[in-house]
Amino acid sequence: MKVRSDFVTNSSSSSTVAIRIVSNELARIIRDLLEWVRDAGEESYILFDKCDVTGSTIVIEQWEESLLKPPSELGGIPAALEEDIRLSIEAQGLDVDEDGEPARIEALEELSRRAGEISSSISSVSWRFDRTVRGEFGSEWRDFGDWQPGELGKAKVRAAKKLGIPASDVSGETLLDWLCQEAPLYEAVLEVDRAAGTEEYRSGWRLWSLGG
Repeated sequence: MKVRSDFVTNSSSSSTVAIRIVSNELARIIRDLLEWVRDAGEESYILFDKCDVTGSTIVIEQWEESLLKPPSELGGIPAALEEDIRLSIEAQGLDVDEDGEPARIEALEELSRRAGEISSSISSVSWRFDRTVRGEFGSEWRDFGDWQPGELGKAKVRAAKKLGIPASDVSGETLLDWLCQEAPLYEAVLEVDRAAGTEEYRSGWRLWSLGG
């Protein structure tokens, strides 16, 4: 589905991430990265807003405008984390040493070099990314991605009720204008439980008031 993109007034967006991963290998690497950051004289929040490592369990949280979306499968976890961490390190200027040479960060390199082994060591994952947008949009169009099954149909009925018109009279333009004010929510979720033999990825847009 397309929606108009260039925000003009009363517009806002925010993203949040909540991650829980159980993996001895990944927990060790994240601990090493946090230690490297501290040795560089920085605080751990330059990587993540919140990061706790207890035993083999890693809990990560990001607020505001995080782009740390879950990969569509377990095997993509090391690469997704590496990219986000590398961008954070570059943003702080820690990717170069005192001589202006690229800094070697062994723990970060491990995420790439041993991605297969790290993925195999993961026993469970709960990774959720939420993004909300609200406001008026300009005249250009942008693809917001797929909507979750049935959500647009429900939205059309809800818009008709709110506007006091028959659902058959809710045009695409009317629906889009209404959606922009109702803060659609984009969800991307990866859930893995090796013990139970389950792995599920889902993503798509819905309204806060619909689907839970």
